[in-house]
Amino acid sequence: MTAEMRVIALGVHVVDVLVRPVQEIPAGQGGQLVQDIRITAAGPAGGTALTLAKLGADVQSAGAIGADALGDWDREIYTGGCPVGLMPPGVMLEYGQALRAPVGRIHWAGTETATAWTGYMDGAVQAGKRAAAEALAEL
Repeated sequence: MTAEMRVIALGVHVVDVLVRPVQEIPAGQGGQLVQDIRITAAGPAGGTALTLAKLGADVQSAGAIGADALGDWDREIYTGGCPVGLMPPGVMLEYGQALRAPVGRIHWAGTETATAWTGYMDGAVQAGKRAAAEALAEL
């Protein structure tokens, strides 16, 4: 990088556990012997912060801390029993660009801004990569 980039990653941060090798998921969430366990940052803001820090940016993170009752979606009042919020037909086609558009030096990296798999981890990864590329292009 030619100039120091300062970034605040605001949003969802997830601690992700990476395990290898995993041949199959044990029945009943039981145990399994593995060779390697690592912990990394993930989520729309956490993953973006990690990627930009690896590229040399001065990154600070901010987000809410709370309990996750193992993804107890049926108790979540805003999703109505599913892990993904849904929009009526045509909304993303008409307004999706506005959701993704940077505001000054702020780049949006939430899974809701993805062009595919919105609301899922694949969408979060896509959005994080896009936001990181946008931020780097401004250097």
